[in-house]
Amino acid sequence: MKHSISTSSPSKGAGKKRRFLTAEKKFQIYLEAQESDKPVGEILRREGLFSTDLARIRQQVKEGARQCLALPMLLYITRLRLKYEGGKRRFELK
Repeated sequence: MKHSISTSSPSKGAGKKRRFLTAEKKFQIYLEAQESDKPVGEILRREGLFSTDLARIRQQVKEGARQCLALPMLLYITRLRLKYEGGKRRFELK
């Protein structure tokens, strides 16, 4: 899935088109920005991004991590609930 990051100013007639970065590219930029040996400004200039774009990418990575980590817990809770309800039904049938 591609997400858009605007690299042009919102003024009309700027002549620049929006860039669409893939999730892989965003994650690559995120990881590179997390490294302490490269200045973030250098990475942003090279990619044609603004600091607000990087903040948005960081937020998307954080939300994605939360969703991935929450899924196994939801599956575990669902299994427990089904096991409990199944045992409850067996008890009622006897």
